[in-house]
Amino acid sequence: MEPTITVYCKNTHTYHEVPRGISLIELKDKIGVQLRYPIIAAHVNYKVENLDFLLYKPKDVEFLDASSPSGMRCYVRTLNMILACAINEFYPNLLICILCVFVILINPQSTLLQSTTVKQKSPLPLLSARYDWCLLTRSE
Repeated sequence: MEPTITVYCKNTHTYHEVPRGISLIELKDKIGVQLRYPIIAAHVNYKVENLDFLLYKPKDVEFLDASSPSGMRCYVRTLNMILACAINEFYPNLLICILCVFVILINPQSTLLQSTTVKQKSPLPLLSARYDWCLLTRSE
């Protein structure tokens, strides 16, 4: 017989006996948790984990979608990584700095972004002293 563990799901307020080593995505499917938006992460004993995380000991699990603050942070972080990969593909020599809702593109050669270079104070004094820079902000 396969060893099992007890998992408490905070979304459904129920306990479940599951096989040891089950992933959060498998647990979600087994329990049938439905949230308003697609599930993107989970709190496992109050720590955010991705859905590939494996459970080996009894845990409290709360599945997260983008309507929760932690879920929204995961979603935004993922979008930032996709943006960084896209920028890196087109401009491999560009340095990318992501600060909250700002994306700062730094061009060490000062040739790629000359037409969009901002000629005022940098949000970081170190950047304005060394590089031309371009600041992109979220449009409202």
